Amino acid sequence: IAVAYHWDGTHQLDSVVFQWNGRRFVVFQKLPTKGAARFKFFTLSREKYLTVANHHDGSTHSTKSVIYKWNGVKFNKFQEIATEGVFGCTTFEINNVTFIAFANYYNSQQKHSVQSTVFKWSGGHFVKLQSLQTYGAIDVKSVNINGHTFLAFACYYSGSSHNTDSFIYKWDGTKFVLFQSIPTRGAAAWCPFVISGHSYLGMANHYDSSVKHNTQLVVYQVSGAQFIKYQEISTHGAHDMTSFEYKGHIYLAVANYKNQKYNINSALYKWV
Repeated sequence: IAVAYHWDGTHQLDSVVFQWNGRRFVVFQKLPTKGAARFKFFTLSREKYLTVANHHDGSTHSTKSVIYKWNGVKFNKFQEIATEGVFGCTTFEINNVTFIAFANYYNSQQKHSVQSTVFKWSGGHFVKLQSLQTYGAIDVKSVNINGHTFLAFACYYSGSSHNTDSFIYKWDGTKFVLFQSIPTRGAAAWCPFVISGHSYLGMANHYDSSVKHNTQLVVYQVSGAQFIKYQEISTHGAHDMTSFEYKGHIYLAVANYKNQKYNINSALYKWV
């Protein structure tokens, strides 16, 4: 398990990889990070890699995120990638080529209008493929539907309001193009899942500029050539969500953040 340590009086602190010793998780390796926001593990040509999204180095959001490579004994630094207050990252494949997408949140020049970025594996390292317009993005997820690859960015803050659109981009064969804008409220996380062959995207809305943390989790279903609203679920500042299957049933686990007080239950939903 890799745990991203974001802040402890300083952004310059080690994050930790833990290893299961048969009874419990113990510290395996410490990695120097800068306001770490997310780890992402992936495999490429049978080699193992670990990406850390570094959000802030203590003085600037314009810092380097780092890809580590497993050498059989430990993770070694493999490549640094320039990011801008990054909060989220994901890896995915298109036609057996590996890509990494970063959800950039902020820099001092473009503020929250900073673009997010996509990198492509080429010649033994990652090279920048393109920049995509987002606004205060804090999450990105990839999803493949009927052979088409989509990137969904959660746009948290436009610079003036949390009530801003989030964007879904679609791969056109050479690059990503805007496919659909989704109205969101302090978008915190996307969660793709499949039920009985039907594809869905769950959106955890964290903060509404008018009703604050009394937000709605919205599930979208793929219908024809777009994602349409399928169901709304009341939440309290939902900050993350995930889906899983247990004994043939599909569940959604939602992490609630606040409802007047921070001492609040999170919720588990079941597909019926």
